[in-house]
Amino acid sequence: MALRAYLIQAVFRALLTVLSPSQEMLDIIETAEVANASGDLKTAGSSEICDVKSAGKRCTGVDSEWASVKRLLNFVVVGGGPTGVEFCGELSDFIKQDVKRRYPKIAEHFQVTLVEALPGLLTMFHKSVGNYVQMHLASQGVDVKLNAMVKEVEEEKVHLKTKDGVIDMDYGILVWVAGVGMRPFTRSVCEKIGKENGQTDRRGLLVDECLRVKGTKPGEVFAIGDCAVSGKPPTAQVAYQQGKYLGRMFRLGKEHLIADPEAPAFKYCHQGTMAYIGDSQGAAEIDPNAFFKLGRSSVTDHMWWRSLYGDTDQLRVMGPAGFAIWRSTYFSKLFSSRNRWSVASDWLRTGMFGRPASSSAQGTYTA
Repeated sequence: MALRAYLIQAVFRALLTVLSPSQEMLDIIETAEVANASGDLKTAGSSEICDVKSAGKRCTGVDSEWASVKRLLNFVVVGGGPTGVEFCGELSDFIKQDVKRRYPKIAEHFQVTLVEALPGLLTMFHKSVGNYVQMHLASQGVDVKLNAMVKEVEEEKVHLKTKDGVIDMDYGILVWVAGVGMRPFTRSVCEKIGKENGQTDRRGLLVDECLRVKGTKPGEVFAIGDCAVSGKPPTAQVAYQQGKYLGRMFRLGKEHLIADPEAPAFKYCHQGTMAYIGDSQGAAEIDPNAFFKLGRSSVTDHMWWRSLYGDTDQLRVMGPAGFAIWRSTYFSKLFSSRNRWSVASDWLRTGMFGRPASSSAQGTYTA
């Protein structure tokens, strides 16, 4: 979420604030860098991170040839998970609703490409949801390339390996959301513990069923969220439940329960998955039974349906109804009335006047 919001604001401030009514060509310069959101992902060139906020400083005094302009308006998003899909949805909305209204002759030259190495998008969803999302993004002008692996990333070009051979694509901004890599601190902890003590996974810190870091004294070091490899997906929902579980362990168990090999294990309750896909549409998979609980233990939650029947089918909701579920769910997670009022006001203002594209550009672009 934060990545999407940051790039939408920062990238377009850099691209659009350089415009003025008297310009005949778009004075956008060589901002071609790689926006790598995940650390070292072992792909050639992927460790070069662009400070998008500084892009505006480079947008002056350069010959704006039309071919170069078109390249700079090409966005390549690598990763067909929820973050990549939501970013493409938000980006297509911004181009169609805001850029097109203010700079109509620029908007038609934007190109958004979503690259995914697997045969479908949103593979954590049912296949029918992924197919629906793919068709919807295509209708929004997003070029979806499946079964395409990034072979190499250069300063202005990305090389994709497909079943038909290697494809070379020019880009202005590349956003990498294809996975989670270890942060330097996490890597240093893994190296200090050592492979001989059980830290053999390159994705993060291996933990046991109680989220205790393997290779350390029981009850002294814990890891949750993206830095932990627990067998659960690296999502906010998992991290939230892990934090809740660990907080109960600290509050109720004290040192005895925290270090006890027989301590109650963490149990993950999957309550559904959601994604925004653009044009006020969303995709959601919800397990209704996950919301009906008969009680709680002191450390983890239990559900009646799980103890009796096991897993059940997910309720799949797509389109405007999926968007309503997605938005209302995140709105309900806001803590204070002040935050809710602020967010609701922003939504209303955006719906009426659109999102701010720049802070200084005035007038309409003419070519």
